[in-house]
Amino acid sequence: MKVLDSFTIVVRSLIFLTLVLSIASCANRPYISGHYDESVTGTETVAILPYQVIFQGTPPKNMKEEEMLEQDNKEKIAFQQSLYRYVGNRWRKSNFRLQDPSQTNNRLEQAGIDIYKIEDYTIEEIAAAAGVDLVFRATVVKHRYRGDLASMGLDVAQRTIQSMGGSPLPHISPRTNDVKITVSMLEGSDGISLWSNTREGAASWNRPVSRVMDDIHKATVRRLPRK
Repeated sequence: MKVLDSFTIVVRSLIFLTLVLSIASCANRPYISGHYDESVTGTETVAILPYQVIFQGTPPKNMKEEEMLEQDNKEKIAFQQSLYRYVGNRWRKSNFRLQDPSQTNNRLEQAGIDIYKIEDYTIEEIAAAAGVDLVFRATVVKHRYRGDLASMGLDVAQRTIQSMGGSPLPHISPRTNDVKITVSMLEGSDGISLWSNTREGAASWNRPVSRVMDDIHKATVRRLPRK
């Protein structure tokens, strides 16, 4: 009976492990429309939009609201350019015509579209103004925990404790921000999603959000169909 019980425990553990790995795999699995192949020929003109940035958590100390807005606006363009680089590399041998972000933003502004409030407009309006067939829209949610100095202090404390043979402090991480990014490729004519992927990352004092976003973009674009 004891042998049978042990065998049952092992089987159940393997089933549980398989389930956990399956869930983890699905978490990063992109959505691909069943109409992707018939909707995308691989010759379309494509634009990547400025990001929508959603901030959560504790605001930086002594930073004014207008300063936070200015920082968010800079990040919206910086993230747009980062994604453009990785998509361009992914499609370098394809026939897609990927529009330069500066051209996209210029066309949108000329059409009266506020590129820093891109979420206020429909994909149809944006695609028509940019003169493209497909649009990449992306949203990043940033949850801030602490500043860089506090993060560095926690990191140093953790390393000091470990160097002295102690155990890491439980439930304490030197991260400053968690970021969650969703990237979608949409049809310009009706805004229907053809492909999308969501990924998460964590920033710390020595690993800024910009580097985290580059890493996320690199991993995300690997899941993008070449055609």
